[in-house]
Amino acid sequence: MQQVNLTEQQYKRVMAEAGVARAAATTTAIESHIAGSLSSQRLNQTEASGPPEMPFGPPADLPGYVLKPDPLSARTPAEFVELLKQYRIWAGEPSYREIVRRARKAFGASTLCEALKSSHLPPEKLVRAFVWACSASEEDLQAWTTAWRRLRMKHQRPQNEALAAVTALPISQEAPGLAG
Repeated sequence: MQQVNLTEQQYKRVMAEAGVARAAATTTAIESHIAGSLSSQRLNQTEASGPPEMPFGPPADLPGYVLKPDPLSARTPAEFVELLKQYRIWAGEPSYREIVRRARKAFGASTLCEALKSSHLPPEKLVRAFVWACSASEEDLQAWTTAWRRLRMKHQRPQNEALAAVTALPISQEAPGLAG
């Protein structure tokens, strides 16, 4: 049973309502009064605050309807930013302020707004906090971070990408600038 501290006034009222001298009956009356008070308090809190808050990660799409944007399909920073916008929509289109709140104020709402208007790659810290605030998914966080790194490190190739064949060009003795 949950213990509740009664004020002196509440205790006197319960005792007067109980009208019982025996300790057991008084205890039962107090417990039922407390239970009734707690139930009405919970009911009032629920009515005041609305339905309980859902976790902020969006539910998965139905099979055959995968609508979540794939960050690894971005080939340019502008495409990456466009996919971030689509990801926000996919996540239920939370407001910028809500995203900032969920990201524990890792950035400001104006910073997020500017990043999503730009065609430049946003900072990795912003991308990670944004993705976490939209889905709270480790898998999504990994995919977006990998895509960000791939775009940022243009000179790097994915490990499974084959190298193009290189053929030697014939060099003639008569080429200008070559000493023979």
